[in-house]
Amino acid sequence: MTSPSKKLIVLGSAGHAQVIIHGLRLQGIEIHGIIDPKLPVNETVLDIRVLGNDEVLDHITPQEYDIAVGIGMLPGNTVRRTVSKMIRDKGFEPITFVHPTAILSPTVELGSGVQVMAGSVVQNGVRLGDDVVVNTGTVIDHGSVAGSGSWISPGVTICGGVTMGQDCYVGAGATIIQNISIEEGTLVHAGKTIIENIGIMPD
Repeated sequence: MTSPSKKLIVLGSAGHAQVIIHGLRLQGIEIHGIIDPKLPVNETVLDIRVLGNDEVLDHITPQEYDIAVGIGMLPGNTVRRTVSKMIRDKGFEPITFVHPTAILSPTVELGSGVQVMAGSVVQNGVRLGDDVVVNTGTVIDHGSVAGSGSWISPGVTICGGVTMGQDCYVGAGATIIQNISIEEGTLVHAGKTIIENIGIMPD
């Protein structure tokens, strides 16, 4: 989460960023500004001032500022992953965000930059790697693992004991039954039910 002693900047201004902003405000967190190269400086989004493009990061320090990644993801689009790497290369660590209506077991392990959206349920022993996004109303059951950079769309059900490699994309409303293994970079199409391992041979 963000440090109360630092100012917070959101990277991005479109739909995903606005969901993050709303959730942060519900927690009483003030947002200092937005970075978005597509918008003019001093324009406002949700009453938050646009500070400029990515070059802003060259003029601030991790000691003074926290960064929230507000960039969404579509299958095959690597912009979010590239931006997260760029932030870390500049010495920042993207904040981890958990919406106040999400339910997480105290035994869940969250990497840096993880985002868990409204109404999601993440059960005991789940591990979410760096930059994983768990979108609205998703359920991840006990002992499952999502590798870094994976995007889990709204309304997904991941049953217990699932292992997912990094940079996977799970489409809206998909279901993955228990104890399935999915190799990195896999696209699970919206509404699909996965009942067999993908790309990984069973033991």
